Amino acid sequence: MKSDRVTDLGGIFFKANDAVSLMDWYEAYLGIRPEWAHGARFHWRDENDPMHRGMTVWSLFRRDSAYFGDGGQP
Repeated sequence: MKSDRVTDLGGIFFKANDAVSLMDWYEAYLGIRPEWAHGARFHWRDENDPMHRGMTVWSLFRRDSAYFGDGGQP
């Protein structure tokens, strides 16, 4: 079935000059506890269909990470 709306957000990925310190800040002030070296997962259920479960990944990377390719993305 085609949807005319966003149904979920797969992830939030970004680079930081000091990813470790920034992750520590997010944990200390926002309560986001890292589950692995780069981030955390947020599990959720669809409000209109509680059996539909999903997950959004939140992840930090070093500024020089090659994870995003070599396009020079900031």
